[in-house]
Amino acid sequence: MRRLLISALAVVLLASCTQGGNGAFSEPSASPSPVSPAKLDLASLAKIRDQLAGSIVTHTTGGHLEQSWGPGGAFTFAGPYRNIPAYLDGLDLLAAKVLLAPGSGGAGLQATVPQLASSTATEIHDLNGPNGGAYLVLARVAALSPPATCPSPGAPPGSDPTCQRAAFSDALKTGWYASDTKSYFHVGDSTTVYRPVDAIGVGAALVVAGYDEHNEDKINAGSDIIQKEMAADFDQHFGLPYGLMTATVKGGRQASDTNTRVVDAAGMTEMLLQAFDASREQQYLSYARIILQPLLEDRAGLRAQNGYVTGFDLRTSSAQGAPLDFLATSLVLQAARHYDRDDGGRFARLEEAAAAALLAGVTAADPAQGAAATLSGTTAGARSGLVTAVTVIALCDVLANPPGATPPAPPAPSLPAGGATP
Repeated sequence: MRRLLISALAVVLLASCTQGGNGAFSEPSASPSPVSPAKLDLASLAKIRDQLAGSIVTHTTGGHLEQSWGPGGAFTFAGPYRNIPAYLDGLDLLAAKVLLAPGSGGAGLQATVPQLASSTATEIHDLNGPNGGAYLVLARVAALSPPATCPSPGAPPGSDPTCQRAAFSDALKTGWYASDTKSYFHVGDSTTVYRPVDAIGVGAALVVAGYDEHNEDKINAGSDIIQKEMAADFDQHFGLPYGLMTATVKGGRQASDTNTRVVDAAGMTEMLLQAFDASREQQYLSYARIILQPLLEDRAGLRAQNGYVTGFDLRTSSAQGAPLDFLATSLVLQAARHYDRDDGGRFARLEEAAAAALLAGVTAADPAQGAAATLSGTTAGARSGLVTAVTVIALCDVLANPPGATPPAPPAPSLPAGGATP
């Protein structure tokens, strides 16, 4: 069988898995003793979340979140999200939704939801490229929203972006999955140069879409992409992803940029965990664990007192001197917390380190003004709508299940029509 029956997986206790021998590096062995839950300063994290949320309200006008504001230079973002309107307004919409959830500390963005939804619907409709991250944002928005009344296929996009998920995932599969090599590839090209975080994002989006739509072809395509990228896209020494890969039409893979970025690793982890949430398939939890382990060990000195560095060239041995990246810091905390909700606190120490770094860095730069993109020495970069929205979402996720609380059990995934694939 290609995968265990999904209905059986839904009731199996989570256990340690071992990656197959075709991976780029081996999965860490299970911890020899239980890890105590993370001890986080939840009150301080909630305070900066509310301050950052207030800054989003101030900088959201006419259904659009500003890209940046305040003094400081521009910053080129890596990671799973792009600094363009479709992502900015989609993440702003998701931030509003998570802030409106019970126990999330405020409804300051409630009045912005209708305009944000309408803007995002138009922007998503016009979005092209390997934007699996945008699909996964829409999937989270849909999970926090009442069922939508959607326009008929072919009609204008309407005012609810979640109605476009099926067409969005169709385009991802058609444009970025090569069925002959069962891999990520821009169909029609002779070679594809790509960011591994984009490939993992497309794979995770197709898995989530497949379970949502009961579409086994999308589930299998997403699984194929993720399996191949996990085997090819990581440096064997540090266990961190390359910056760029080049794929051939025959399915070959070669690193074409050895600069790793922390935000890519953290973003990959969070997207894989969304695939796990949708499917309950152990392989995605195992892959997430593999990516988080180097961040926990931190052999390259990625974490500073006020945040995580942007990255470094994997051909060197240290990340010293790189500027701090607040988007990376937020996503490391979000991913570690997300993982630990499912697998017993393995990354509790990573949660603590990332939370302390985020508190120190964001507080030093006055969170009431929004989150800066970077910090170089004591100089903060311009405030970023993207970083502010993602940090609000990450902190809501962290605060939703405090230590000692029992998170709600996820629903068992329904089996796609036709059953499991042999």
